[in-house]
Amino acid sequence: MTRELPLVVFFANSARDSNDGRRVREFRARVPCADESVVLYRDELGRLRSVLVLVQTIRRLRPDFVYVEVFGYSGVVGALLGKLLFGVPIGLGNGDHIFSTHAKAGRWIRAAIAASLECCLRRSADLWVVWSPFHHRWLRRRGVKSVVCAPGAVNLDVFARAAAAGRAARLALDLDEHALVVGVVGSLRHARRIDLVYGWDLIDALAALPPDVPVQGLIVGGGDGLERLRARARERASPEPAPRRASP
Repeated sequence: MTRELPLVVFFANSARDSNDGRRVREFRARVPCADESVVLYRDELGRLRSVLVLVQTIRRLRPDFVYVEVFGYSGVVGALLGKLLFGVPIGLGNGDHIFSTHAKAGRWIRAAIAASLECCLRRSADLWVVWSPFHHRWLRRRGVKSVVCAPGAVNLDVFARAAAAGRAARLALDLDEHALVVGVVGSLRHARRIDLVYGWDLIDALAALPPDVPVQGLIVGGGDGLERLRARARERASPEPAPRRASP
């Protein structure tokens, strides 16, 4: 029996309430697909069990397509097994070159696994959706033809600019409504091998600006690197001591 709309299995390599989970639900709502299409979340199933559940779901539903949101071993391995065993086309939405991400952090075992899986995906995936034009060109140079670039952006019709004074007061934020606020949102984990925390570059960039430039920074997130960021902000906010002159 031919379906009027394709049946798609969506898999989010994250939690239901994460940005990836919300993104994949938005994708499902906008893509014409059958009502039987399902969304699976890795964090609700567990990393290893989600591989089995994804393969079982593919075997049971025999979907027309499997789409994995964000590179993660659970979704990638499950999708590759689904294609190998049942011939179901697969697609991947990804924001980063995972091998480089792990390699820069010194996680060499993860980097090797990521490189192997990326190689398999370059040969097997029927669709890549990437956020960066640089990643898009990188894949095209390696022979991947079915790749599209969908830069991450904000829909200004949905996220309209609003007065920030009331919200800033409720959150106890010392923000100037007349200043340009530059913000980053992410996980503030300390990358020990390279001694960096997400957001350090914003702190250093603001410290390099003249004091009369109306720009403020806002970092949203949590993790074991938060206190390091606070210490860095206090350090960069303190005036540097004047250099000592050599005694005659």
